[in-house]
Amino acid sequence: MNGMLLLGLRVVSCVSAAGLGAVAGSGMAKRRASRERFLQSMKALGLGKAADRTKGGVFAGFTDPLGLWASLSCQLKCRAIRPSRLAYTLHGRAAKKWLTRYRAQLGCSDLCESALCECQFRLGLIGFLGGFILALAFNLPLLGATLLAAAGYAIASRVVLRAGREQIRARRSAMEQELPQMLAIVSLGLRSGLSFDQSLALYPKHFHTEFSRACNDALRQWQMSLSARDAALRQLAASYESSLLTQAVESMVRSLRFGVSLAENLDALAEEARARYRAACEEAIAKAPVKMLIPTCGLILPAMLLLIMGPVLLEMIGGI
Repeated sequence: MNGMLLLGLRVVSCVSAAGLGAVAGSGMAKRRASRERFLQSMKALGLGKAADRTKGGVFAGFTDPLGLWASLSCQLKCRAIRPSRLAYTLHGRAAKKWLTRYRAQLGCSDLCESALCECQFRLGLIGFLGGFILALAFNLPLLGATLLAAAGYAIASRVVLRAGREQIRARRSAMEQELPQMLAIVSLGLRSGLSFDQSLALYPKHFHTEFSRACNDALRQWQMSLSARDAALRQLAASYESSLLTQAVESMVRSLRFGVSLAENLDALAEEARARYRAACEEAIAKAPVKMLIPTCGLILPAMLLLIMGPVLLEMIGGI
């Protein structure tokens, strides 16, 4: 009797597991199909570049926070999701202030304010749950668990802001590396008898970088009468917030306005840009040994001491 009962329970368990597997498989297939439709709609709206960064879920936001932000921006523009009122209430004012300051330097027009609030809210919830689980693991009291969960929310919600500032620094560093080349090409074009517009067009024509695309966009703005030349050049400098580029742009604006020779000024600025970039590289190289002290003293040195002193200690213990 007991054997028949156990057999029946096993059969019921197998049937239940098979049913749950079928339901989970159909759910995953529907989710995959809906995601494909979502990616196609984003590419149809001209958001294909941001669509390539939408792989992964919320947990992938810690490895690529800007990718999660781009994904949420595309979903909000496609009206695939609705913005959370609680997220905007918690982060709306700070997100608006942060975007007002750094939107131009991010170099991506697909990112929106409500998506930033949603991204911060979702990452913050994961940090909140992580802090609460950690508090339960260490058996902390209710007050300590609440404080730890709140700290986890505050730290996790700012991951995307730190990633944004890191991208701004990376864009500025890449631009400062390419700036001497651009100034030298424009100076060479001016010395060859070309106009300023034709000389500037040589750089995006022969070089395909992010800074060359930005220069080409600025050139098209005043050629298509969408903006004045001075305003477009100053907007280009503001999008990188670099003193080198600002100095070069102001020199271009003054020379074009007053008819002063621009080629010599650009050569001097190119040489100064090379010297500053070389100095920045030398400073980064000089800081590398100091940064290596932490892993060296914390990881390599204890292992070496254990390897060297281990046999001696074993012999001493054996002799005792």
